[in-house]
Amino acid sequence: MVFRNARVFDGTRVISRADVLVRDGRIAAVGTDIAIPEGAQVIDGSGKTLLPGLIDAHAHVWMRTALKQQHLVFGVTTVLDMFTDAQFAAGMRKEQSAGQASDRADLYSAGVLVTAPGGHGTEYPNKVPTLSNPSQAQAFGMHASRRARITSS
Repeated sequence: MVFRNARVFDGTRVISRADVLVRDGRIAAVGTDIAIPEGAQVIDGSGKTLLPGLIDAHAHVWMRTALKQQHLVFGVTTVLDMFTDAQFAAGMRKEQSAGQASDRADLYSAGVLVTAPGGHGTEYPNKVPTLSNPSQAQAFGMHASRRARITSS
């Protein structure tokens, strides 16, 4: 696939007019005089701008459909999740590793939310683990790590 005559923002600079060759889902060439492979689909980019995928750096994603219908549709290709279900996150990582996530944004998760009793997150219906003092952190971390290994297997 080739986008012709598009304005291109590469994350650093703007190229006022360029062609962009996409091969196997990846950008293979950008320039004003690139060779267009025979039989390639050509899309007129005149009056349009191509830019890198956007990153949502603080999200809470609970369903795969949100990564497509609420993120990718708006140009968000990477989502950093601050708290989600460990099994769900492991499933999304598995899809991404297997190359089966091209129809949705990629998901990276901070893991399990832990808070103090009555702390942020406990006001929602989801059950959020709490720690009463710092001495509980190491045991909780070991338990969470073991659980994550089991669910991602």
